[in-house]
Amino acid sequence: MITAVGLNLSIDRTIEIARLVPYGTNRALSTRIDAGGKAVNVALMASRLGAKASVTGIMREKDADFFGTALRGGGVEADFLVLPGSMRVNVKVLDREAGAVTEFNEAGAPVTAEDLEALLSRVRLHAAKGGWMILTGSLPPGCPKAYYRLLILAAKGCRVALDADGEALKQALDAGAALVKRNRRELEGLTGRTLASIGDVRRAALELIDRGVETAVVSLGGEGALAVRRGECLFAPPPDVPVRSTVGAGDAMVAGAVVALEAGEELEAMLRAGVAAAGAAVATEGTQAAPLEAYQHIYKTISIQKVM
Repeated sequence: MITAVGLNLSIDRTIEIARLVPYGTNRALSTRIDAGGKAVNVALMASRLGAKASVTGIMREKDADFFGTALRGGGVEADFLVLPGSMRVNVKVLDREAGAVTEFNEAGAPVTAEDLEALLSRVRLHAAKGGWMILTGSLPPGCPKAYYRLLILAAKGCRVALDADGEALKQALDAGAALVKRNRRELEGLTGRTLASIGDVRRAALELIDRGVETAVVSLGGEGALAVRRGECLFAPPPDVPVRSTVGAGDAMVAGAVVALEAGEELEAMLRAGVAAAGAAVATEGTQAAPLEAYQHIYKTISIQKVM
């Protein structure tokens, strides 16, 4: 079982335009609305890849049915802590000409100490079932930066994958995550230095390993991705796919990597699966899970190189 935990999920509204005109009128070529947030994206993609997946976390009652329908349609179980109010709405604007996305993300509704304690109890119950738990996404207002650390400590009985940023990541690094996924910019923020080369990224990823992380995966965007364990470093160039939406590509990478690890695959197959899932997500509109056929086709094209 793969359980994704989402503290600050969202409704994602994706608008595609021909070319972004700042301060001007932009007419939509297409619009779609998805149940979103990193935990939802991860779970839906993991399910698409054949894993048994569930989502827990914080849900607002006015949108609970919308999320429940979307998750059930994707073969994902939902067990949310449902609180009053509505979910935040994030707007993603895809510039077709540039192949780039501009995002407008709301902060989300605040949570209380009682809400967070109730969620910890729910996480403990899920962790007792074993498997993998994926902690991912931003923290809502009112949530302390140390909360991901508390979640990792609560998740005894399963392996934890962490995709967090900033101070939330710093405080959770030595709590025992089996997998940490970062992109180059986030890793630069963590280390406080520019990571210009693959060697720089490798050395920074090894610092995560020194903090107790078993496996580090670093997305390099259009340059590919790196997977690092102690004594082993692999690089995968990016797949050649059309850019329809970069939103959710990192979540798909986490899903592909964890599905492979849950199946007992080694580092090479894990990296190939992660990069293929991310590539399939980039080639798919909105933040919906990419088609399995796209993933399977891209998977066959991924080459893996050793980095010394």
